[in-house]
Amino acid sequence: MKKWVEYCRSTSHGSLRDNRGGDFGDWLSIGADSNKDVIGTGYYAYSTRLLAKTAAVLGNTADAATYEALFRDIRSAFNTKFVNPTTGAFIGAGTNTQCCYLMALKFDLLPDVLRPHVAELLDKDIASRGYHLSTGFVGVS
Repeated sequence: MKKWVEYCRSTSHGSLRDNRGGDFGDWLSIGADSNKDVIGTGYYAYSTRLLAKTAAVLGNTADAATYEALFRDIRSAFNTKFVNPTTGAFIGAGTNTQCCYLMALKFDLLPDVLRPHVAELLDKDIASRGYHLSTGFVGVS
């Protein structure tokens, strides 16, 4: 786990996973091409948080603190780059998708004050599609 997170850290820029190579993003999404940088950064944050929690369970308090701090740095960079701090709407092409909203909510990437706003944006997007999901494999989980 540590090697994966450190690899992500070494290939990220300002805590953002914006250089991942040829990944496929939210595979098989329906009419919603989610931004791959949002997906990459979201999963980098999620992996880092899992590592911090695992280290804590194993009693490695130093690693737990290190990786929880890294998670907070990634979350901060995520919000600065992709989230409007007032409305919760995402910024940039392919960011206002069900996949992006769901990842931000599930991976605890949003400030508490914005969570209801993003949940409302998600609800509106689902309703606008006749109450259907537009996520692919990544977003549906």
